[in-house]
Amino acid sequence: MSFQSYVKRVIVHPNFKNIDHKRAERILDNQERDNSDSQDLEYQQGDCIIRPSSKGEDHLTVTWKVTWQGIHQHIDIIEKKKINAFSLGQSLWIKDEEFEDLDEIIARHITPMGSNARDLLNFKYYKDTQGGKREVAEKLLVKEVEDEKIRTGKHNASKIHYFVSASKELPGKFMLSYRPRSKARHEYITVLPDGFRFRQQTFDSVSNLFNWFKKHFRDPIPGKFLFFHFRGISKKKNRKCFIFAEFSIIFSAVEVCDFLIMN
Repeated sequence: MSFQSYVKRVIVHPNFKNIDHKRAERILDNQERDNSDSQDLEYQQGDCIIRPSSKGEDHLTVTWKVTWQGIHQHIDIIEKKKINAFSLGQSLWIKDEEFEDLDEIIARHITPMGSNARDLLNFKYYKDTQGGKREVAEKLLVKEVEDEKIRTGKHNASKIHYFVSASKELPGKFMLSYRPRSKARHEYITVLPDGFRFRQQTFDSVSNLFNWFKKHFRDPIPGKFLFFHFRGISKKKNRKCFIFAEFSIIFSAVEVCDFLIMN
């Protein structure tokens, strides 16, 4: 007998189903069919299922299909102003944003994110890295550089090789892999309802995001830290001794750049 981690809810909505997250993912991937679905229904990228939450009676979860197959994001909905434990709250919240009903959540939150994810999936520099595996991405980057050398007969040091891939480990994020020099780097783009977040900035389109990236990929990455190790020697006057000091300091990348500029 399997353990049910959620409380069944009485909610009338075409996207709502009393199922758990595993079954929601299988249905969205068209591997299984729910009795409430029509026989000819095929779930597409960006579609969603709303279901009970294991967090309690004042929560729901919306599971939406990030990619065409295999990657799904689960978003927590907090219900407020509930008449009883089983009914839908009159005020719904995703983080700090309020919604009147489930239709508004789908229209203003899920559908725009599905569209933005689709823009990245259809981007000319999108590649499959088996769910965002770094080792796969790095092999593809090496192959790109080698293929260019064969095609042109030389290595273009000024060209930045890059592509994006969907992350299975971090659903709703896309891994941006690139080679500024000989070593690959990996950062993440977050899909939002109003665009894309990258390096603590929000971009309203894929083209604006990558135009900015191509100009700023060499900039220090916000939040990254560099580790420096110092050994100092101090000599005091009128004394025949030395004091040795050895210490380590962690600077942020931005602080290091400021230090180099000032010195």
